[in-house]
Amino acid sequence: MFKSSLYKAFNDYVFERMDDVLDRADKLDKDCMHYNKEFYRLQGRLLELSRQLNNEELCTLVTKIEPLVNLERGLSAEWAYKEGLRDSYRIQREVSKFLASPRVAAKRKATEKQ
Repeated sequence: MFKSSLYKAFNDYVFERMDDVLDRADKLDKDCMHYNKEFYRLQGRLLELSRQLNNEELCTLVTKIEPLVNLERGLSAEWAYKEGLRDSYRIQREVSKFLASPRVAAKRKATEKQ
């Protein structure tokens, strides 16, 4: 019970954090802004063409693209964020091992005495 609650809380946190990060990227990162604008421009053009061609199936497909792209983007960002958390733990562990090694510990003690 506790483990599932903790897992849910962690996933909720990651979701909120990723939503915040993606929102900030859309507003502050020039590359994100450029590609986001380009995506919507192309999607709008496709929608316009599908209406001109009077092709209902194409129009439906074009309108279904955006939510799928957003979902994929969010899942990719979530995956990257979780990997970053794992990596930070591993890096911290390796740095701690390095700092605790006898040679480094001796150098630190010698430096502190000076």
